[in-house]
Amino acid sequence: MRLRSRFGYPTLLAILASLTLIIAACSTGTSTSDDASDVTGNSETPAAVSDDQDVQSTAAQATDDEDDAVIDDDAANDDEAADDAELDIDVSTDDAEEIDEERPADEPSDVELAVEKVRPAVVFLSVQVQSTGAFGMPEEQEGVGSGVIFDEGGHILTNNHVIEGASTINVVLPDGRSYEGNVVGRSPDRDLAIVDIDTDDELPVAELGVSGDLRIGQSVVAIGNALGLPGGPTVTTGVVSALGRTIQAGMGQPPMESLVQTDAAINPGNSGGPLINLNGEVIGINTARIQQAEGIGFAVSVDTARNFVQQVVDQEPQPYIGISGLDISPAIAQQQGLPVDSGVLIIEVSPGTPAEESGVQPGDILRSMNGVEIETVQELQSELENYEPGDEVTLTLNRDGSETEITLTLGESPIVQ
Repeated sequence: MRLRSRFGYPTLLAILASLTLIIAACSTGTSTSDDASDVTGNSETPAAVSDDQDVQSTAAQATDDEDDAVIDDDAANDDEAADDAELDIDVSTDDAEEIDEERPADEPSDVELAVEKVRPAVVFLSVQVQSTGAFGMPEEQEGVGSGVIFDEGGHILTNNHVIEGASTINVVLPDGRSYEGNVVGRSPDRDLAIVDIDTDDELPVAELGVSGDLRIGQSVVAIGNALGLPGGPTVTTGVVSALGRTIQAGMGQPPMESLVQTDAAINPGNSGGPLINLNGEVIGINTARIQQAEGIGFAVSVDTARNFVQQVVDQEPQPYIGISGLDISPAIAQQQGLPVDSGVLIIEVSPGTPAEESGVQPGDILRSMNGVEIETVQELQSELENYEPGDEVTLTLNRDGSETEITLTLGESPIVQ
């Protein structure tokens, strides 16, 4: 592509002089790329240089007569330049043209395309909960939340806390269709639930991605029915702020592990909605936010959600140890005075689980399982996928600075029907 630029007379002379000096430096072996002053800082730069002048290393020995001839030649060239100061300049614009061809100004952005792909499958959940009011009188309360349809059979992923205790669930799609929902399985420990709608209608479906491939700083989009406002699901954007987070959702509730942290706004009503990547794939289920902080929200990783789906919908039992843990970093190890700076710190052992029955204790640090090094909760979950309930495994633990091994038989991850 050719661009035409208009230069004034002094600018034209400076450009020609600079080009000539660069040629001269190259012919004499002088470096021009490492020392910019050779080109731009020479106070002795001639006012102009003839087009046909040969620049040699012996140019300094030219006679006064020759110099006069060169100056006269240059003056003639200067007159020609003044008459026509337009230059044709070749500029490489391949990259710009490719960008223009890839995305015209009116073409949707990656965020818009991702939202268009997933938003039709994001549903509004209106939940009726029976509770006891004043003087022991029963009363009905209403809650709202979100969910995402993930298969053609009408199964919806959402949070356990959205539907827990519900007497009725009303499911509304963005296109206005409404159905009655039924809980087919829930996991309080993972704050996940699956709601089913019984219909032969064709339904929009969102694709479940992979959270194990997420990168900190990656762009994400949260979709949900914030505050239950009319008009369909709300969209907010942000990035993956951190991975593998463990938080305590509330008093008396088990810690939630392997969460995706994001700064995409997660407001009341967003719970149960999807966190998606720019390919339009679900990579998390929005679950919580820190009320005292700005821009700190969490989503259950889609890998955790997929295991739950396999267990409930596909009827595939998932192995279970019965511990909640926290990834150890050097900073946490120093702050807590831990004997090692990597591994999974066990912060809770659930009653009646294989972990409790085998003698695993809170405060133990899991270092490996069957000889495979474990440094994060995510690695533990990934390693468990290689086993089935009933398999025997050996855990290597650091307890009070000493290594110990405990053998246990894996149980089946609990779900509530």
